[in-house]
Amino acid sequence: MTGDAPAVVAALRSELADRWADPSVELGAMEPFGDGHSGETFTVEIRAREPERCGRHVLRLSPAGVTPAGPADMIRPWRPTSA
Repeated sequence: MTGDAPAVVAALRSELADRWADPSVELGAMEPFGDGHSGETFTVEIRAREPERCGRHVLRLSPAGVTPAGPADMIRPWRPTSA
């Protein structure tokens, strides 16, 4: 995953900027978080125009090569979770 981190951060930044209609959204570096038993989990610092959206958030990613299904489907609508 570490090699893909810049692409993930760029995609997340673009998605949040679109969803929140806030082109000023910025993301810090992704840092590993937890044991990763159900995929990869990271924290990422988010800075945005609205203060309640700013801070450290948790980002869960599906394991590489696994097609997500059911509650593990990360493509479903989501809401960033404060860490």
